[in-house]
Amino acid sequence: MVTPFELEYLHHLRAVKRELDATEAFLGQAPHRIRLSLNIATTKCIWINDFFSGIINHYDGNQLNFSLYNTENSDAAMDLVHTSACDLAFVSLTGPEQKELVCRSRSMGLEYHKLYASPMHIMLGRKNPLYHQEGTFPLKELSKYPYVSYGTSRQLATTHALKLLGISPHLHSIIRVNTNNALYNVVENTKAFTISANTPGKHSYRHVRAIPLDGLPFFIEVGWLKLRRTDLTTTALSFLHHVTEALADRQPPS
Repeated sequence: MVTPFELEYLHHLRAVKRELDATEAFLGQAPHRIRLSLNIATTKCIWINDFFSGIINHYDGNQLNFSLYNTENSDAAMDLVHTSACDLAFVSLTGPEQKELVCRSRSMGLEYHKLYASPMHIMLGRKNPLYHQEGTFPLKELSKYPYVSYGTSRQLATTHALKLLGISPHLHSIIRVNTNNALYNVVENTKAFTISANTPGKHSYRHVRAIPLDGLPFFIEVGWLKLRRTDLTTTALSFLHHVTEALADRQPPS
């Protein structure tokens, strides 16, 4: 969660930037020093990092004022958009989280747009014996290994996911981390497993295997947020276009 102090500091930086831009314009230097601005927030969407690098390369040669904020939960990302500290936020949500976010976004004057939904997958690293097993395996086999959970905000989702697998969360070893990178590093390098959507960023972990959980009513939805009554800048629209184009083939499950 972004603290009030951090939000106030972000507003202060933006005010300083506006004053500098106004001074440059007054001195007649603005045409030579136009900076393109883009501020993105993301929650549990590590693949956004690749798009952020891509947009920097896309505008190579221009003066840039770009920021990427990785927040622990969607509330923090929404706050950054609500206060105009960020142009866009990209969030990854379970079903119950999605319903709550849509309601809250309306009350905050935000628009929520769904990008895609993905069925849940078991994610295993090569140190887990099940990684090398061909075909499917009894889900109860997972009870032998630790489960990795992302942050405290998804504790209920973790409990629900384990119950769907027939594993008691009270008897199972659970490891909690607060970043996606830490989660997949643990999965890739230990016998631990996690349950997640098979989103694009997962493919950067070469030794993580994604096994679809067919038949379970449990999905992850990915979407983006903006201020309802504020038009996106040309730079933000360009970033969003790159994301939606790349994900156009990821249709929601029927």
